[in-house]
Amino acid sequence: LAARFLSLSILIAALWQALQLLMRGPIGSGYPIPGTHTAALVGAYAITGAAGGGFGAAAAMLLLTGVACLGLTFVMHRLRVVLPNEVAGVVVMLIGVALVIVATQRLGLQPGGRLPDASAVGVVFASLMVMVGVALSRTRAAPFAVLIGTAFGVPLALVLGHGAPDATRLVAEQPWIALPRPWLPAFGEISLAPMLAFLVALVALKATAVGSLVVIQRASDAEWSRPDAPPIRRGLLANAVAVMAAGLVGGACPGPATAAVGLSIATGTLARRIVWVGA
Repeated sequence: LAARFLSLSILIAALWQALQLLMRGPIGSGYPIPGTHTAALVGAYAITGAAGGGFGAAAAMLLLTGVACLGLTFVMHRLRVVLPNEVAGVVVMLIGVALVIVATQRLGLQPGGRLPDASAVGVVFASLMVMVGVALSRTRAAPFAVLIGTAFGVPLALVLGHGAPDATRLVAEQPWIALPRPWLPAFGEISLAPMLAFLVALVALKATAVGSLVVIQRASDAEWSRPDAPPIRRGLLANAVAVMAAGLVGGACPGPATAAVGLSIATGTLARRIVWVGA
C-alpha cells in the first residue's frame, strides 16, 4: 500500500510540473518549477488516519480541497481582508510546528520513536555537506549538487548497514513498469475534523505556491520590478488542477519544491527542459 501510494504521488508530482511548464492556454505559468509532495497537508492526512479514514477518504477530501483551491484563485485579492499577513503567517507557521512532532519522533525524543544510530546521523550530515559544498562551488558540477550528494550518501549508508532489512525483497516484488492503480474517492467516508484540516491547510498551500511563483518569476526576469499577475494566476490554476488530479487518483497533494526552487536559482539552472526531463 505504501509503494502504491508513493507511486501515485510521484506520478502526480510529475503532472504538477508538466502543467506548470505549459505556456499557452488558461493554465500553466511557463516557469521551470520543480514539483514535490507538499508538507502543508501532512497534518490533515494524519488526522484522517486517526479518524479511521483510509486512502479513499483522503482522496475525496483532497479532491474537494482542490475544488476550493481552484475557486480561491479567482478571489486571491479579496482574501487579504479575512486572511491578513498576521493570520496567514500563523497558519503557515503552525504547519511547520506540526512537523516538529514527526521530526522529534524520528530522533527518539517523543513516545513511539527511537534514537537513530550515531553513524546514521553522520551519513545524513556528511551527505548534506557534500551537497552544500558542490552547490557553492563555481564549477560545472554545481547544478548536480543534490545528485552528487546522493551518490555519496546512499552507498555509504548501505555499507554501514542502514538500509531496510527487507528492502531487496520489497523492490523485487514491485513491477518496474505497471499501470497506475488509483484509489477512487470515497465521499461516504468524509468526516468533519479531517475535512476542516484539509481546508485550513489551503492557506499554507496557496501561500507556498504564490511565493514560489513570484520568486522564480523574479529570478528569470532581469528587468523584474513587480509581480506579473497573469502567469501567476495561470500557475495557481495549474496547481489547483493538479491537486484535484491527486484527489482523483489517491496520491499525495502536490506543490512546488521550494528548496529545489532555491537551488535552481542559486545554481542558475532555470532551463525549462530540465524540469521537462524530470517530469
